[in-house]
Amino acid sequence: MAERVDQQMAAQAEKVIGPLVTDPQLAQRIRTRMRQFPMRLRSSGLVAAFAFAESKSGSADPLEQAYSRLCKAIIEHAAKRKLLPGLTPQSTPREFLDVLTKADLPTHSRLSAEIDLLAGWLSRIAEARYGKLAAAATEHANQENPGESADSDTGEERE
Repeated sequence: MAERVDQQMAAQAEKVIGPLVTDPQLAQRIRTRMRQFPMRLRSSGLVAAFAFAESKSGSADPLEQAYSRLCKAIIEHAAKRKLLPGLTPQSTPREFLDVLTKADLPTHSRLSAEIDLLAGWLSRIAEARYGKLAAAATEHANQENPGESADSDTGEERE
């Protein structure tokens, strides 16, 4: 039986989120950033959202690693589904962006819709995995600084 695209995206999102992080502040950052990706994708478009993810990718910490895995998952999905001619699973982010910017509107729209599924699953899985841990981090921060109010999603002070 063939796997549905949304099932593939759920599995990919689980891989992107990566190994469990136990540090509450880091868990909160991962949760927040992965929950923001769907809105970034919808408001800015696939090219800008991918470029942002690529700019944040790296190997220094689990959040950078998650962004690296996200870029890789997007490239591999587009290559596997043959949505962008000339793209392979080994293509670099720069090659992906080059091919994507030259894609016709129907191709770009289809890929964007499929990546939107991935983004939705990223948000759901990040919330499921880190929601309680992130809430605990926020509560701890509020107890340490009772006069300051921390934003529950970013850990930053509200204006």
